[in-house]
Amino acid sequence: MIREVRREEIPACVKLIKKSFMTVADEYGITEEGALNAKSIVCRF
Repeated sequence: MIREVRREEIPACVKLIKKSFMTVADEYGITEEGALNAKSIVCRF
């Protein structure tokens, strides 16, 4: 089932998303600090 996330569910969703990406991040040595500074993914609006 797909539905809109309620505001109070956002912290749990963020935790789940981060956890799901950790295996790949660990495998490739990607850190949160490094990813935030990567020019290839930084978007400016």
